Amino acid sequence: MAKIETALRPMGSTQEDQKASLLTGIHSEQYLKLIMYRQLRLSLALFGVFVIILAGLPLVNYYLPMVATIRIYGFTLSWLVLGVLFYPVTWAVAYIYVKRSLELEHRIAQEVAQSKGR
Repeated sequence: MAKIETALRPMGSTQEDQKASLLTGIHSEQYLKLIMYRQLRLSLALFGVFVIILAGLPLVNYYLPMVATIRIYGFTLSWLVLGVLFYPVTWAVAYIYVKRSLELEHRIAQEVAQSKGR
């Protein structure tokens, strides 16, 4: 976050001037770059969580076959996770992304409004 904000700030001005110039308007190119950068970080973090969950099942099947063959309601644990639990987890990751993305946009919009009020 600091790297992109530093790259977007004009050189040789005070920190308050730099923040005010960064957040000049909600439709400015600098604002859009900042929000895109922060949303990219959020996307990559949640993608990492999703990949860990997705890659975890084959690893459990390979390294812990006795856990993968546990039967729950007539299904092996592997099939239960793949056939039933995978979808709620996917929805949860999507929900978290949307919620945090909207919070992020709102927070940055508040920063813009505060910088205009000075």
